[in-house]
Amino acid sequence: MKILLLEDNKTLNETIKLKLERSGYKVYSYINGQEALNNITHGFSCFIVDINVPNVDGIKILKKVREYYEEVPIIIISATVELNIIKECYDFGCNDYLKKPFFIEELE
Repeated sequence: MKILLLEDNKTLNETIKLKLERSGYKVYSYINGQEALNNITHGFSCFIVDINVPNVDGIKILKKVREYYEEVPIIIISATVELNIIKECYDFGCNDYLKKPFFIEELE
């Protein structure tokens, strides 16, 4: 499975990437929203996206991903706990929303 990971916290990004790769996934990780956006059409099977990232926020990326992929799972990982933002993510097609902090096993 090919996964796009967008997380601007370098330590968390590396931790998630390492854990998923050890489980057999191919992970392409980004810390910048624009870089992730530039690569969303490269045949990913899953997207793991933080909301508050540099340049292009995760909600804009979520919307753009849904233009290209109707059924590919999108998991939002965010420290944002505002109900209206969580609802907006689901309205735009996210499949799950994990609030930080979370267990890496929960994400997997």
